[in-house]
Order: sequence, then structure tokens, then C-alpha cells
Amino acid sequence: MSDDHAPGCVVFHYNAVDEVTEALRALRRSVLGHPVAAQALFASLVQEGRRFSRTDSGAEWLARLEGSELVERVRVIWDGLPLRTFDDDDQVVLPTAIVEAIVRAATDPSVADRVQEVLEDGIKGVPQ
Repeated sequence: MSDDHAPGCVVFHYNAVDEVTEALRALRRSVLGHPVAAQALFASLVQEGRRFSRTDSGAEWLARLEGSELVERVRVIWDGLPLRTFDDDDQVVLPTAIVEAIVRAATDPSVADRVQEVLEDGIKGVPQ
């Protein structure tokens, strides 16, 4: 224990960066592995958020969060993971971006090779 800490203070060390990275990878795997469920969850959260924003308490929270550093960090996560593919329309079952990606892949003559590559990456333990 260094002299920076009060006597009797227990200091725990962990690698928060690794935990955050692993949590982001797990989120990405969940979203890509269950796109229909993720779409439904996203649409529900959007609808609930919109209902809440119309209340006095919701308007207060909206004012607090506008321009906040936390919201900017969430935007980085949102833009960096496949989250922006989701639609706020609760009638959408599968995100359009995923359907479009499947159609684009299907028009590629080498799609079988690409699918094999992805499968092999997963088997080798390459982070998804």
C-alpha cells in the first residue's frame, strides 16, 4: 500500500478498461446474435423515453442531459457499435440495415468464402 492512502484503507486494483471493453463486446455480440429481440427492446425503450419526456420530470431530465458529457459518451458507443441500425418504429421486426446487409452479401459471388472467414474468426476466439 502506498502512502497516498489512509491507514487501514484497503485499495483494490482492477483493469476497468478490460471490463468496459468486454462489456462492449458482449453488447455487440448480443445485438448481432439476437437482432429481432434487440430491435423490439430498442423500439420499446424509445417509446417509453418519449412518453417520459412529455412528463414534467422527463422534461427536467431532458434539460439536464442536453449537452452532457455522459450523453456524448453514449453517442460514441451508439455510433461505434451496431446500435444505429435499429428503428424506433415498434412495427419493424428486423432492422432494415441488417436486411440490406444480407441482401448485399447475397449478391456477392464470394459470399460463401466470406461466411467461412467469419465462422473461422469466431472459432479462433477473435473478439466479435
